[in-house]
Amino acid sequence: MKTKQYLSIIVALALLATGCAKDGISVDNAEENPQETVLPEDVSCEPGVMVVEFDDDMLALIESDLAAGKVVTKSMPLNSALDELGIVSMERLIPDGGEWERSQREFGLHRFYKVRFDESQPLTKASMTLESIPGIIGVEKRHRLSRRSFDDPYLSKQWHYYNDGSNGGTAGADINVMPVWEQITTGSSKVIVGVVDGGIDMEHPDLAAAVIPGGKNGSKNFINNSYVITAEAHGTHVAGTVGAINNNGEGVCGVAGGDSRKNVPGVRLMSCQIFSNDTKGSGDSEAALIWAAQHGAIIAQNSWGFDPDTNGDGIVSTMEAMAWRNTKISSSLKQSIDYFIKYAGCDSDGNQLPDSMMKGGVVIFAAGNSGIDYDPIGAYEPVVAVGAIDSKGYRASYSNYGDWVDICAPGSDIYSTIPNASYGSNTGTSMACPHVSGVAALIASFYGGPGFTADALKEKLLGGANASKISANAKIGPLVDAMGAMSYGGSNIPAKVTSYSVKPVANSIDFTWKVTGTKKNVKAVGYLLMVSKDKAALESADPKNPSSAVITSFVTVPSEVAIGQEMTARLSGLEFETGYYAAIAGCDYFSNYSGLSEIREVSTLVNNAPVLEGDDSKVTIHAFENLTVPVRFSEPDGHDVTFALDGGSDAVYKGESVEQGVYNIIISGRKAPAGTYSLKLVATDAYGATATFTKEYTILENIAPVLSREFDNILSTSIGELHTFNASDYFSDADGEPLTYVVDNSDGTIAHLNTADGKFYLTTLSFGLTTITVKATDAMGANVSSSFKVLVRDPEVKFLAYPNPVVDMLNLATGEDVEESHVTILSATGGVVFEGSVQASAFEPAAIDMSSCAPGRYSLILTIGSEEYRKTIVKK
Repeated sequence: MKTKQYLSIIVALALLATGCAKDGISVDNAEENPQETVLPEDVSCEPGVMVVEFDDDMLALIESDLAAGKVVTKSMPLNSALDELGIVSMERLIPDGGEWERSQREFGLHRFYKVRFDESQPLTKASMTLESIPGIIGVEKRHRLSRRSFDDPYLSKQWHYYNDGSNGGTAGADINVMPVWEQITTGSSKVIVGVVDGGIDMEHPDLAAAVIPGGKNGSKNFINNSYVITAEAHGTHVAGTVGAINNNGEGVCGVAGGDSRKNVPGVRLMSCQIFSNDTKGSGDSEAALIWAAQHGAIIAQNSWGFDPDTNGDGIVSTMEAMAWRNTKISSSLKQSIDYFIKYAGCDSDGNQLPDSMMKGGVVIFAAGNSGIDYDPIGAYEPVVAVGAIDSKGYRASYSNYGDWVDICAPGSDIYSTIPNASYGSNTGTSMACPHVSGVAALIASFYGGPGFTADALKEKLLGGANASKISANAKIGPLVDAMGAMSYGGSNIPAKVTSYSVKPVANSIDFTWKVTGTKKNVKAVGYLLMVSKDKAALESADPKNPSSAVITSFVTVPSEVAIGQEMTARLSGLEFETGYYAAIAGCDYFSNYSGLSEIREVSTLVNNAPVLEGDDSKVTIHAFENLTVPVRFSEPDGHDVTFALDGGSDAVYKGESVEQGVYNIIISGRKAPAGTYSLKLVATDAYGATATFTKEYTILENIAPVLSREFDNILSTSIGELHTFNASDYFSDADGEPLTYVVDNSDGTIAHLNTADGKFYLTTLSFGLTTITVKATDAMGANVSSSFKVLVRDPEVKFLAYPNPVVDMLNLATGEDVEESHVTILSATGGVVFEGSVQASAFEPAAIDMSSCAPGRYSLILTIGSEEYRKTIVKK
């Protein structure tokens, strides 16, 4: 229950004055000159505007003049204020209602007039001047209306409808609307929600079919009193949450957006525009509420309020918050809310209209984004005040709070419609509020009709909310719960089960039944399966609190199962070979149960052992191999099964089961020495019955790879030349293992060798000599290697004599093959220092000892076949 305590305006002003020093406003001379203390202007109020409430005597003097558009009236005190304040107009806040005028006067709405005056006049002075006029019984400043959201749009999923805990959220911190869409209703076009906010984008593809066009019986712009609605981001976002069209292949879902593919229209949206993008002003919210009530709306969606930030610095200070707690709802807004609550859905006499879904209306307001414990509108008892949570289910940091907050909903990062066929995220109690309005619309869509009242809707809305999801310390009420609201009050108790059977399976009983529902085709949420050895105990059992003699099991109805379809579920853990009596009862969301079904007799059976099936023949594997042995298992009685695997060696372990009902055994040859072993798998059910599977396996000794042939040395006379070899010509493995190759190259600038697809690829890079070693390794790490030389030299060079200069031994390298050559070495004077035949090749050079020769120049004459070559040799 909301509680409100209002201090007098004098006390409020005093509190503000004494606290000003904290906020940088000097009041040092207040005690010396109290008459000179000036309070700061409240920038949260509209300048040059007041709403006054006249008494009946004053109205008798001035009403006809003001109705005729005059400013000067028969009231002299009022006329004197014309010059003092610069009054330019006085007009009724709520225009004449025509056929509704009598009901408007019943609520005193005709007494309120909006007075416009020179904006340079301080509001405090204007208020004091108007309050001094006889016949004026109330003067109220016009607080600027504040959209209750943050302008930080970004893409996100609609976690607020279904929160599974992904993206950092908490599972279940949502409005639980999915089961309502699936089982009960997606909304009805007979329900109209008045969206008192910025203008709805009338052409948005996700809203156009739901929003009521502007007109004498439709949407209206209260900023300029026209029927032209201008699209505004805040109002369009709010409208999308309430009623964006569902299942139409466009953008987002609305809480009560119908089902386009099933040709089920959702709720209709009446845009009552009080905000616009192109003006700082706002329309009269009171007039918007009255209009909505008189033109078919039964739910008033209000994501706006007054701003406690009186100095406009963007921060609600402690003193501003203290003063704000003493602010009360304006009389004109209070009366307008009361009017909507009484007359929405009714004719001017207060009787429910024949085609109306509800007698009276529900007014829903965002609690506010200042993070404080008060809001003057939300604290008004008849209003449904909505706080905000984040995706973790915590009170949002910005949300106002207190015992006056009735209910909460997701408000952070809410994804919805924005103008120009777009979508985006917004945050605030503004975004929480339309979730509640949408759920209220679902309630009216399903339960609405003759005799259904606004009080009944509120009872379901608030009574069905989920208090278990939100900490009481948060003080933002329980979490709105669409399914809970639809189920609240016991009116959705399903019919009792009349068609079902029972079948024993070992010490379990299988129940098979047809799903039941209510007269309005709301299916049961779940069923309680019950058995007892005592028939009398079962006959007298209360499903909500059965005795210890009754054994039970609760089963939830899957969303895809419809009324009339069969379900089968098992009640386990009974005694074997025992007689039982069985019954079943269905329940709604709040565990309100139907009557018991007929009682059936059934006896349980004996226990059956598990079953194991697999290939148990002997198997042989190489040391490098892995073998998977699949063993299919089943439990005829559906009991839990445990497994024990004795592998016989470290080679055996349990593998992942990629198929249900299969236990994979892995034998890895490399994990155990060569030998013959036996494995055993034992399956045991919950009652000790077992099944066994055995298999013998042999792991072979690993055979190292061998060199089939040596690599030949390569003499190349071309840079960039490619030589290709098959690896299998040089290396082999008796086990058939795949081999890996590692190359060691003494000089990678001369030639490069790489391996791929079982081949070696050698490429020459520059002149010179390098030695390449190739090592082949099998899967078990055994290896063999081979080396060869690669010589790359200029084709014009027929032999090499090195080193030159020579110290002692001179090497002579000729062609690729070993051949006999004749060598003569002459001194500078022509003396022969060496002459003879040598055997030489490019890779096996001949060595000539010149260590005894004196330093100097020598001539080398080399004869190969018929060719003679000469070269100068320097001896150090």
